[in-house]
Amino acid sequence: MTTTATTRRAAKRQSARARRAQEAKDRAEREERQAEAIAPAAQRLPVIDANGQVIRAPRVVRSGVGFVRSSPIDRMVQLGRKQANPTVTPAHAVCARRLCQAWQDGGEGVGTVPSPLGMRANSTPTTGYIAERQIAAIDYQVRCRAEVGGAREWLGALWPCCKRVVLDGADLGVWAQESQRDPIAARGYLSAMLDRLVEFYAARDEGPRIRRLDR
Repeated sequence: MTTTATTRRAAKRQSARARRAQEAKDRAEREERQAEAIAPAAQRLPVIDANGQVIRAPRVVRSGVGFVRSSPIDRMVQLGRKQANPTVTPAHAVCARRLCQAWQDGGEGVGTVPSPLGMRANSTPTTGYIAERQIAAIDYQVRCRAEVGGAREWLGALWPCCKRVVLDGADLGVWAQESQRDPIAARGYLSAMLDRLVEFYAARDEGPRIRRLDR
């Protein structure tokens, strides 16, 4: 009787563990389906090379029920909150986000206007006119590209660091390895780049800022 009872208890415990494991698996699958409906896995997962090195961090990270753009600059700001003299400050992060937004809205370096707008702008419209909103959208995109181009010219030799870390979202360690720089020197290089980016937007704000269209 004792052996039979022990066997039954063991079977129940095993069954409970299996049930909990299945429930966890089902929950993870539901969460993955929900996440995929909001943001594709290609944006949510890091890009890893054959050696297991992270080439690019996830493009987006979960924030509540949705996702927001991932940024190594924002992560460094969070880490620096406990430091007396952080390398990356909230002012750096604000300017990095502005440049990322201009980069994204400007087509992420694509050389032509998106086809629906491009066809309307470069050929005879079937309706005889181009909608003012379409013209405004094209103008906004052109100005975003001009903003990115201005930042690239302003940063000069610092631009590759900005492109890789700020726009591509690569971790600083990855960029240091790619550029064959010592990690400490790379951090100083990043700080100098972000300081210059703050100066760029300070100078830019003396003139009119780009007004983003409501969409």
